[in-house]
Amino acid sequence: MSVVTHPAHRGRGAGTAVVSALAQWLLAEGLVPHYQTLHSNVPAVAAARHLGFVQTARTLSVRLRGVPMEGGRDA
Repeated sequence: MSVVTHPAHRGRGAGTAVVSALAQWLLAEGLVPHYQTLHSNVPAVAAARHLGFVQTARTLSVRLRGVPMEGGRDA
């Protein structure tokens, strides 16, 4: 799922409310909600924890020097 809150409306609980409703709907449909954000996004991590999400994995992205990127550009 993906929820983005407009900067002018952040900090009011709107994003958390949307994520909560979406997660409840997904669970009712027999699906498993997946919450993903940057570890440095402290407000988003706090919202996820408040809603009961728990960390189960981390993703690490790396770019190797000299390995061509998609589209033919070199690193």
